[in-house]
Amino acid sequence: MKVIVPTVNATIGRFQDNRTKVEETLHGVSLLSSDALLVLHPYTLAGCEPQDAWEHPLFLSHFETELATMAKGATNAVSLIWQEQEWLVAFKYASGTLRKMPFNSSGYLLHEGMHMITDQGLMDTDLEPLAGEDGLWIVFMLDAYSREGVALLQQRAQMLAQQSGSTVVLVGALGTANDRLFSGDVALISNAGWGYGFLLEDQCTMLDTDNINIAWQVGKQQVDILESLVSREYALILFALRDFVQKSGFSKVHLGLSGGVDSALVATLAVHALGAEQVVGILMPSPHSSEHSVSDALALANNLGIEHHTISISPSYSQLQGELASHFTLSTLADENMQARLRGLYLMTYANSTGSFLLTTGNKSEIACGYGTLYGDMCGSYNPIGDLYKTEVYALCHYINEQAGKALIPEHILTKAPSAELREGQFDQESLPAYDRLDRIIEELSKNQSSLEEVVAKSNTTTDEVTKVAQLLRNSEFKRWQAAPVLKLSTTHMGSSRVHALLSRFRIDES
Repeated sequence: MKVIVPTVNATIGRFQDNRTKVEETLHGVSLLSSDALLVLHPYTLAGCEPQDAWEHPLFLSHFETELATMAKGATNAVSLIWQEQEWLVAFKYASGTLRKMPFNSSGYLLHEGMHMITDQGLMDTDLEPLAGEDGLWIVFMLDAYSREGVALLQQRAQMLAQQSGSTVVLVGALGTANDRLFSGDVALISNAGWGYGFLLEDQCTMLDTDNINIAWQVGKQQVDILESLVSREYALILFALRDFVQKSGFSKVHLGLSGGVDSALVATLAVHALGAEQVVGILMPSPHSSEHSVSDALALANNLGIEHHTISISPSYSQLQGELASHFTLSTLADENMQARLRGLYLMTYANSTGSFLLTTGNKSEIACGYGTLYGDMCGSYNPIGDLYKTEVYALCHYINEQAGKALIPEHILTKAPSAELREGQFDQESLPAYDRLDRIIEELSKNQSSLEEVVAKSNTTTDEVTKVAQLLRNSEFKRWQAAPVLKLSTTHMGSSRVHALLSRFRIDES
């Protein structure tokens, strides 16, 4: 069987444009052979995760029209349709008509020796009863990328292939959906071998199940699953950042450059995703800014070749201090947050004045602990690094410098002690555990639902540190509800996939 998988970066609601993209990727590919199966991921025509748009009759009508048009040109074709709160199978065999049929989540027999299932169905289904169901299994991946999810699904597909003696084809979608990324997964797995790639450009993949062969399109961008995690996610972040900005209708982006590692990484990613001419950095020093924070930010901007502006917040800050002090006493926290909010004001004013897209730069460690100011440094429309712990931010910076063969991100940014510089002599580790310990604590608290004692043991830390971080995580939930979309890369994502009650008073340190 020749399985033909078109992968295109579709836009929700642009049905004809999406179909044209599919047809372009299929140019010169024969779909009329009796042993050729066209596999159309539903998001290839509908766009990634249309959500409530599926419920609109006009949206569904357009989708079915374009799907039927695509199926006409193929002898055999399979896809899915979301209708009335459930997935239906759309299948055409041997030049028959495209039929819609109810779908069993534990697996669907399309034709003799040809089965279909979703990624969630494959994860949830007992594989033992499928031991005799050999042949071909098509797995539609309907969930977005997460590093853990990809690894588990690959293992599960290999188990299905081993137990049933079948060939398993994984088919994913390509594109961003709010804070989620569909990473263009295509894989062919059998007892004879396997291949798994993330396709980050429009292309057609030919999979020969008889010879266990994947024909990627030469010259197109693929990321092999065997590449290092940092290499893979560097490519995925670049794709997601570019896709989100462009589908939002923007071309230029800007961000605050503090001289710290987070803004340095986001600026570098933006340049690599969009081009230096599309990125603007804004330095906003205060009376508490060190000389090196300004010099490091300028060195980065020069290395990247981006437009940059230095606009001091000191005059506005001093005026506000004086005006407010005549009415009430400013607390230390209020004074610090006022600086962050002035910077947010400057950045938002630049966005309104120029039509530029504002990127925000908080990392996962800070987001988890609430180390960000609402309506201040949290201002922005997208956060490409918010699912990377601080330790992962450093790792990605080192990877970028290694790939560049030079210190594109200045070395001093990577070696100096992190500081928000909102008061004299301030450093992150005055109020937070060292980031290697902090990141382990957050991961254990977020992922494993462990007891206090288990978190202490697994994080190699103290009860006091774990209790403090748990309190920070709990007390800062309200900030995350108001944050910019954070690109999801993991199952412990601090964005829309995190479900936590704002008013919860549950504590793991209470018996």
